[in-house]
Amino acid sequence: MIPSPAPLVSVIIPTRNRPGLLQRAVDSVVAQTYRPIEIVIVDNASDVPVSVRSGDLACIVHRNARMLKAAPNRNLGVARSNGELVAFLDDDDTLLPAKFSLLVAALDGVELSYGNTRMVGHAGRELGLNRGRGGIDKLLHYRYIHPNATVMRRGAFEAVRFDEGMTTY
Repeated sequence: MIPSPAPLVSVIIPTRNRPGLLQRAVDSVVAQTYRPIEIVIVDNASDVPVSVRSGDLACIVHRNARMLKAAPNRNLGVARSNGELVAFLDDDDTLLPAKFSLLVAALDGVELSYGNTRMVGHAGRELGLNRGRGGIDKLLHYRYIHPNATVMRRGAFEAVRFDEGMTTY
């Protein structure tokens, strides 16, 4: 039996006027141990159009003519993407190198997988940790899984999408 190819992960990164942070975020995607990956940047009407180095990864840039809220930017990114799997990354965040290897493997028979997210403030000060499976009771209680913590099948995303009336996430 011939193994099926690994599914393409589309990483959606909304950004506005933060080129240094954006490049750091893109570098963390390039450093992933998983392949194939494409990067989809949604430039939310930055003063200067974005430009990044994406190594061996395809990079699609969509530039908005005017500023939009977070939800429409993420929805636009998915609409411009090609992957069977969808992931999100804010421009001021980074990924650990094995994130997609682990979360794609965890998608066996399910629509969405998620892992821990660690929030770190200025000067490396720990702000908190949202845990995956071990903290499910807290996640259910607070109804909070950060979009950056997920990898999901495109069909699952398209069934719900981000609510464009919301101001965040």
